[in-house]
Amino acid sequence: MSGGIDSALVACLAVDALGPENVYLISMPSRFSSEHSKTDAKTLAENLNANFDIVDIDDLFEKYLQVLEPHFKGLESNVAEENIQSRIRGNILMGFSNKFGCLVLSTGNKTELALGYCTLYGDMSGGLSVIGDLSKTDVYNLAKWKNTVSTDIIPLLVVFKDSVSRIS
Repeated sequence: MSGGIDSALVACLAVDALGPENVYLISMPSRFSSEHSKTDAKTLAENLNANFDIVDIDDLFEKYLQVLEPHFKGLESNVAEENIQSRIRGNILMGFSNKFGCLVLSTGNKTELALGYCTLYGDMSGGLSVIGDLSKTDVYNLAKWKNTVSTDIIPLLVVFKDSVSRIS
């Protein structure tokens, strides 16, 4: 549960398919997570009446940076450091999956995959790619439809924030 549109839609679809008692949503914030994304994730979990937990990954991220620092010394920070957070999240989700016998649902969509805007062993992790055949436009449209049939279950900021930033 990132607080974004893709994870919000996947959470809704999982609850619709499996029931809220069988869905476990995990938020993994770091120093880069905005307050509104953390709040949106929690609000959606409450709206769905699904199990929800928070695992802060900031200390793990910092440890990775410390371990890699001698090897990356003198080099500018780039996609290598950016992808560490996603890979930490993927590993944590797989840990939960192995421990509790749950299936991790990938939240990537077709547009992200086509543009290369996804992280191998990170947000691509999962046993089932629920929205993998949907374009980003389809994701927004389905989320908006879900809000009409479920009385604004997805916080409206989640539904509109990414589309507004793309227009700006």
